[in-house]
Amino acid sequence: MNNPRRYLKLTALFTILFILLLLLGNCLIILRYIPAAVASFVAAFLCVAGQMMALGKYLRQKQLAVLQAQAAQSANTATATENAAETKDAP
Repeated sequence: MNNPRRYLKLTALFTILFILLLLLGNCLIILRYIPAAVASFVAAFLCVAGQMMALGKYLRQKQLAVLQAQAAQSANTATATENAAETKDAP
């Protein structure tokens, strides 16, 4: 599995975990387990930080892939131009 796909799956995992922890916190408040509910809400908002980290890493990996493709394309174009100039100069 490549890195962009891994980071995208991590983003989805943190999103689902965030929703589940919010639901758990709400249920715990209804059942009057306030300390556990607060811990659940804190963990849910830590999942938001995980989401942002994974999404940022995903976008960075995509950006690097695009930059590498552009660099390869410009290198190929430069090589082709040099080869064309050399063939014109040859007798």
